[in-house]
Formats: sequence, C-alpha cells, structure tokens
Amino acid sequence: MPQNNLDELLTWFALGDFDRSVLADMAALVERHIDAVLDEFYGICLAREETRRYFPTPEIVAHAKAAQRAHWLRLFSGAFDEAYLASAATVGRVHFEVQLPFHLFLGGYATAGDRILDVVLSQRTGWRGSKKVMTQARLLQRLILFDCERVIDGYIAAQMQEREKALNIMTDGIKRLESGDLTQQIATARDGGLPERFDDVRLSYNGLLDHWSGILADATTRAHSVNAKIAETVQMTRDMAHRSGEQATTLNETVTAVNSVTESTKVTSEKVADAAKQIEANRLVADEGGSVVKEAIAAVERIEQSSGKITKIVDVIEEISFQTTLLALNAGVEAARAGEAGKGFAVVAAEVRSLASRATDAAVDIKKLISESSSQVHEGCSLVHQTGERLDCIRSSADSVARIMQEVDGVIAEQSGHLVSISERMERLDQYTQNSADQAGQVSSTTDALAQDSAALKASMDGFKTRSLAVREAEMDLAYERAANQR
Repeated sequence: MPQNNLDELLTWFALGDFDRSVLADMAALVERHIDAVLDEFYGICLAREETRRYFPTPEIVAHAKAAQRAHWLRLFSGAFDEAYLASAATVGRVHFEVQLPFHLFLGGYATAGDRILDVVLSQRTGWRGSKKVMTQARLLQRLILFDCERVIDGYIAAQMQEREKALNIMTDGIKRLESGDLTQQIATARDGGLPERFDDVRLSYNGLLDHWSGILADATTRAHSVNAKIAETVQMTRDMAHRSGEQATTLNETVTAVNSVTESTKVTSEKVADAAKQIEANRLVADEGGSVVKEAIAAVERIEQSSGKITKIVDVIEEISFQTTLLALNAGVEAARAGEAGKGFAVVAAEVRSLASRATDAAVDIKKLISESSSQVHEGCSLVHQTGERLDCIRSSADSVARIMQEVDGVIAEQSGHLVSISERMERLDQYTQNSADQAGQVSSTTDALAQDSAALKASMDGFKTRSLAVREAEMDLAYERAANQR
C-alpha cells in the first residue's frame, strides 16, 4: 500500500503519533489477556451453528487462534508496517476464500472487541488513570474499525483478484472463440484454471464448447461433403446444360427435317393422287383400246372370211378357165375337121384358148396373192388377238395398279396425318426442350452461385478449430509420421 494512502487512512481514523504511544501502553495489557479473550471468542464461535462449520477440526481452531493472536499483536503494536498490512490482507483473503459473511466477521469482531474493551475498562486507576482508560477505550474503537477496514479491503482485493483472474481466463476463452478455436477448454482451479467458485461458469463454457464443437465439426465435415458434391453437381449441371443445348439444336434440326418430310409427303400424296388419276385415265384408254382391238379383230376376221370367199371365186374362175381351155381344144379339133370352113372358128378357138390360158395364169397369180394376203391376214388376226390379250392384261394390271395406287394414296394420306401430328408434337417437344435448355442454363448459373456460396461456407467453417478435427489432424499427422518412418 502506498505510504500516502496509508497516511490518509491513519488520519481519517485518528491514529497519529500520540495514539500510537497510547497503543504501546495497551499492547502489554492486551497481550496478557489476549489468550483468554480468544478462548472465550472461539468458544462462542464453536457454540453457534452458523460459525461452527468454519472450524471443523481442533487443528483449524488452533491455527486460526494463533494467526489472530499474531495479527492482533501486530495491530496493537501501532507500527502499521508492511507486516501488519500483509497480515490484514491475509485475514481478508482467508475470509474471502472461506466465504465468511460480513455480518459474522463484523459481529465476531464486535464480540472480541467488546471483551478487549472490558479488559481495558477493568483497570483500577485514579482519576487521571481513568481519563487514560477512556482515551484507550475510544482509541480501541477506532483501532478495531481501522483493522476491519483493512481486513475488508483484503477481502475485496482477494475477491477482485479472483474475479480478475476469472475474467482474464474467460476473456482468453472468448478470444479463442472469436478466432474460431474451439479446441481448448477452461481448466479447473486445481490445474490453474478458473477459480472453484466459478465452476458453474466453467462447466457451462466447456459444455457450450463441446456442444458447438460437435455441431461445428459435423457442419465442417458436411460443408466439405457439400462442397465436393456441389462441385460434382456443378460439373454435371454444366454438362447437362451443354447436352440440353445440343439436344435442343438436334431436336430443332429434327423438327425441321420432320416438317420437310411432312411437306414432301404432302407433295408425294398429291403426286400419287395425280398418278392414280392418270392410271385411271390410262385404264379407260386401255378399255377403249380393248374395244377398238375387238372391232379390229372382228374386221380382220371378216377380211379373212372375204379372202376365203375370193379364193373360192378364184377357184371357180380357174375351173371356168380350165373348162374354157378344154372347150377351145375341142373347138380347135372340130375346126380342123371342118377344114376350110372351120379355119375362122379355129382362130377364134385359139384365141379363146389363149385367153383361157391367160385367165388361168391370172387366176393362179390372184390365188397366190390371195393366199399370201390370207396368210398375212391370218397372221395379223393372230397378232390382233395377241394384242387384245395383252390389252386385257394391261387393263387388268391397270386395274390392280389403280387399286394399289388408291391403297398407297390412303396409306400416304394416313402417314401424312401421322407426320402432321408428329410434327406438331415435335414442335411442342422442341419448345419444351428449348425451355429445358433455358432452365438448364439458369440451373447451371444457380449451381455456380451455390458452388460459390458452398466454397465460402467451407472457407468459413474451416476457420473453426474443434477438438474432434484437431484429433483427426493429430491422427493424420501421426499416420504420416509412421509412414515416413517405415519408408
């Protein structure tokens, strides 16, 4: 305690040099009776329930009595030196450590001071001595109050010291929490940690530390896991967005191709319809051609019949010519028999025979021509029959082709309807795909932002140090060290 503070304190309690000389006279008196006063005082303390618990053994009573005796002797010496101040501080610290209530301390001091006052007042002196006794009695009251102030100051100083220690320990703990270090718990008073009176605070702090250490360790582990999975998701989302874009492009091209096929199918359907019409027209023409061929066959057959008749006529002419030649020969024979009279008739007969010969030759030539013509007519008739048969086949084939073309036209029309429906659905699918591609892009952007947030969360969580993570790191370091030693 600084000297100026001590001087100020002594001034307030009126403990000057004169009072110190009076204390010197009282010291011998007090020393002669102090043991009896202390015996009586501790007897009272042991007799009362509320104070007996502070002195559980005779050894503690003896120690306390000796300490108080030594302290009072220092007090009544009037020196007020460092030894006394240290003793008062020790008494205050002990009272604080045992948590002695102030009313018991002050009440006990009042009891002990009252006994000392009885000793002072019991001195047998004259009038002047009586005045000295009253001076000592008043001084005793001031002295006891002074000592109480010093002991209470020691009590408060010990309390403040303990609180300051506790506050420093808690402050260090909070600073470690601020830095994200959750690995170090607050030790007990036995290990130099928080004073025992703050055990509830220590247990709460350590419990909170364990609780949040577990939570943060789990959160950190999950943050790492989430960050890894988000990284994979980001890559998959980017790939999906890329594939969605390619799919949208491909689908758009497919829609264009389907539309083109649809248009081509429509054109094909129209052309097939035109072809069916043309085939139907050809069938009608073939039917007309069949009729014409039938008429031609009938005409050729009539020509063939006429040729037969002409042949017969030529045969008749040839027979007539033969008969005429016979008649001419007979006439020539008869003319020869007639002589001169038959010469003119013979000339006529010769001319008739010559004419019949020429008729025969002409008939033979006509017969040959008619035979050749009949052969050609017969061949033409056969060809016309074959043509009719071919036209019948063509007409039948045309009918089949017409039916097939009608069926093809129906199938193409049905396919065209299906293609139109497919085209419409493909267009809707293209719209959906385009929307999906846009949404995939948005999802990719969102996932990128989520990845950034996840990385920031991981970085934030990595700023915390927990005991479980510290144990894992220590185990990993030990495993690396063992592996290095094995190598």
